[in-house]
Amino acid sequence: IAESVLSNELKLPVIKVLPKQGIFVDLAQPNCEPKLLSFYNYDQDVYTILGVPNQVYYKNLKVDKSESDYFLNYLNLGIDILIDHKSRRIIKFILHSNHILDLNFNFYDRCFYSLPLDDSFRQVVQKTCDSLNS
Repeated sequence: IAESVLSNELKLPVIKVLPKQGIFVDLAQPNCEPKLLSFYNYDQDVYTILGVPNQVYYKNLKVDKSESDYFLNYLNLGIDILIDHKSRRIIKFILHSNHILDLNFNFYDRCFYSLPLDDSFRQVVQKTCDSLNS
């Protein structure tokens, strides 16, 4: 495969984490604008933006499915989204990095995500690194 084809046409989905807000999803598909999935969006919004999940997993298998929170598993994106069974709204995002020691290694595709860091967090990291190096 020519390098120009790889560099120009191989685009992977990218997720930008927005702390306390949700995730900004860029599926890297033609004619598909990046979209925001925020906490408390409805499950229908997830279906509209990401499509049908690869799997649906119910947290509590001992009760009726209509009474259990559930995960929408997007294995090809490396994302799980937890939905509240009563309100049918997003309550949690799980982004899988596909780390080799992870139990789910090679089950999910790797989720390419970015997490913006504020200055206070950077200062804590810098102090920790300085203390480890001294």
